[in-house]
Amino acid sequence: MIGNGEVIISLDRPNHNEYFKLYRSNYFGDIPLLLRLKAMECYKSTAEGHTLCYCLNARALDDLMVSFPDVCEIFSQRAIERRVEFQRIKVLYCKYNNVDLDPLIDDENLEEEKRKPGTVFNYTYYSDKLQEDEELPPYLVNKSFYFGTAMFKISTDAK
Repeated sequence: MIGNGEVIISLDRPNHNEYFKLYRSNYFGDIPLLLRLKAMECYKSTAEGHTLCYCLNARALDDLMVSFPDVCEIFSQRAIERRVEFQRIKVLYCKYNNVDLDPLIDDENLEEEKRKPGTVFNYTYYSDKLQEDEELPPYLVNKSFYFGTAMFKISTDAK
């Protein structure tokens, strides 16, 4: 859980394709632990000050889930629902920015002639220290970006 500061989620590596920001009292890392999945995203602290995270290791979480099966049921169900929501946000980000989510396709590791025809790569990089004329995209600034009517319009137009 984030005690202070902010954490930015990227698709696969820091500073590339950053698509969502977590704020104080948000938590992350529970989904891979509870559902026994590998984390596919990259998490990084923002440069706007110190970030304090409260951590619980996998063994301690497992012990709590075994000791409190009702809590395990609730947390596991919430983890599934949060995973679905994060997947929805990721898909909207990719449509908005024309990013290919196919894990087998990587702009840096796949030769031009082996790519699927028509594949477009549009990677975005944001520095930790923005220059005076640079701005963060709306999905990293506006907390309700993925939940408002603007995203509904984007998601229906991007089909």
